[in-house]
Amino acid sequence: VRYSACFALANIGENAGGAVKSLAQVADHSEDEFLRLAAVWALVKIQPNNEQLIKVAVPVLIGGLKHPEPMVQRETAETLGEIGAPAAAAKAELTRLTESSDDDVSAAAKQALEQISG
Repeated sequence: VRYSACFALANIGENAGGAVKSLAQVADHSEDEFLRLAAVWALVKIQPNNEQLIKVAVPVLIGGLKHPEPMVQRETAETLGEIGAPAAAAKAELTRLTESSDDDVSAAAKQALEQISG
């Protein structure tokens, strides 16, 4: 249920601002690594212009690129691309994913690299 809530809040985007405090608590305190990733991902979708959040989120999102599920890799790559230049630290991992056997993951990684490089 918590994963689904993060996904739903991320899809709502900036209009889900009322959930930021709860998501931040999950991101800071959850022992569940995937739930932490989902909360950080949702926070970035809700507050895409929060520079301080982005600095903290990029390393967590880079970890998401290593997740075994292609959907998670794709969504994470897309989010890093949306972040743009501040996600430059993800270039090596995104480059690795351009060789993914999953066409959607490979395409998302390539697009993210283009967006990050400007």
